[in-house]
Amino acid sequence: MKIGRNELCPCGSGKKYKYCCMGKENIEEEFEIGKKKNSWEEFLNTEEGMETMYNMLANMRDFLLKDKPHIKEYKKIRKLHSEIIDNMQQYYEEGNFKQEFDLGEVKDKIETKNIKLLSTDFDTSTQLGMTALLNIIIYKNSSTANCLTEEYLRKNKFRKPEKVEFLRAMLNSEAGLFEITKTDKENAQVKMKNVLSGKEYLVTDIALSGNKNNDKFYWYNRIITYNGISFGTGVGIIFEKNDKFIINWINENKKNYNEKEEMVRFLTLYNEYQKNDRGIKLRVNNM
Repeated sequence: MKIGRNELCPCGSGKKYKYCCMGKENIEEEFEIGKKKNSWEEFLNTEEGMETMYNMLANMRDFLLKDKPHIKEYKKIRKLHSEIIDNMQQYYEEGNFKQEFDLGEVKDKIETKNIKLLSTDFDTSTQLGMTALLNIIIYKNSSTANCLTEEYLRKNKFRKPEKVEFLRAMLNSEAGLFEITKTDKENAQVKMKNVLSGKEYLVTDIALSGNKNNDKFYWYNRIITYNGISFGTGVGIIFEKNDKFIINWINENKKNYNEKEEMVRFLTLYNEYQKNDRGIKLRVNNM
């Protein structure tokens, strides 16, 4: 069956096919790429090879799990989410939304470095940069800034009850740095805990639940829960648990944690991740 470039990728990542597994299903083609790098084994040790193998395994697991009822529901929800995000992105690109910051009540408490963070440049020619920007404008990351989800609800942009309810789920979603505390491969689920808030979620994720190294990383993600299904979305940036920066970041942010002020935390992590180019970029989720 031929898959359209703009259709959802069948691996279950929630991304469009052209941004995910397009061109990566043919193992022989990937082997030819590997031979140019001296060997298939050497190729798999590169970032490109890691992502290729990651997607191949996700495709295989997707096929084996596709008949489970909660996986079918998960895919319906991811499709609904993708439709809403595509609509929002078009709305934003047409110049219909302006994000504003009300610093009146908190300007005396905001440090200069935090104000500078708000002017972070996003390279929108890359998927990572565009996804990071959309994370800022679509979701409620700060009590002092408006967001697209609020505007869509206020203006009644959608009439279908399921989309209205989904917008509310997006508005109530939680973003943060998570660690995976338990993996259930058979049901394609992982238990994720926000390292700052302590909140836990049972997240459905076909690819992530097949990863053997989940205990070695922290994942920055956003978790949305709709119709009893929780799933991760947003900028899937990853830090090794022994990274000195992330250890210090966690300790510092635990001291004065405010769940309503996620924007500065996100921008701090995003800037560090981009600046040091850690190379752990296995996946960027659909927003």
